Amino acid sequence: MSFPFSGYDEDAVIQIGFQYNYINQNYQLKLKDNWKQLFDNFDDDPQDITYLGGIKSVNSKRSHGFAIGIPMDFRWSERLSINFSPSFNILNSHSIDYTPLDVEKAIISRKSKHILQDLRGDNFTSFEFPIGLNYRSEEKRFFNSDSKYRAYMLGGVRLTRWTGLLNQYSDLIVEKRNKRPISDAIILRPEYMSWEAGLGFNFYLSYFKVSPEVRFSQSLNNVLSTNHILSAENKFMAPIDRGLIRNIYFSLIFQ
Repeated sequence: MSFPFSGYDEDAVIQIGFQYNYINQNYQLKLKDNWKQLFDNFDDDPQDITYLGGIKSVNSKRSHGFAIGIPMDFRWSERLSINFSPSFNILNSHSIDYTPLDVEKAIISRKSKHILQDLRGDNFTSFEFPIGLNYRSEEKRFFNSDSKYRAYMLGGVRLTRWTGLLNQYSDLIVEKRNKRPISDAIILRPEYMSWEAGLGFNFYLSYFKVSPEVRFSQSLNNVLSTNHILSAENKFMAPIDRGLIRNIYFSLIFQ
């Protein structure tokens, strides 16, 4: 077993390290055929702080996230290894913009976490469990020096599990059944699976290996819970037929 800075061994069966991920996030949305009418059916209270009086468009807002993880590589052969990198997504900022027909009204952005009397809301943090195959190139040297590097590519799947979602949704269901007013949010499934592929480089230093990496990931199925009780009579969920989450991960890995 190999650790960065202490006992690093390139030939170890298991290599463990740490990584930082910057994430470019957005939804891929498919709207229903009569999406404007469906929104207008529930947008009927001018006293509501989220009242728009008709919408012009519904769009995903490109956003940014940050995660930390523990990458683990299980050596299979000289070129091939199994990569498992559990991580905690500290920041999720993906949201959906609702643009009103009235140009004097402000665009409303909705997120997944309910915050009372808030136009934007917040998002849930998440645990992510990506696993995949890592195929490395031959070892190369920089200009006949002792510095070595490899290129690699990988592919696999990722399980994402939201934290705190079920507890808050349970509380909101109680509020809804007691006919207490709650602001509508984007309602998500508790977890989802994604496929992913990536490229990176391993740079070998004296006491550790550092790897800049890029991964593309997209959910396999709809991440929105369209049949949930909180989706019923939810004007922000009504126009949306399906939503996928697409992430691009820019990572710096130390092993």
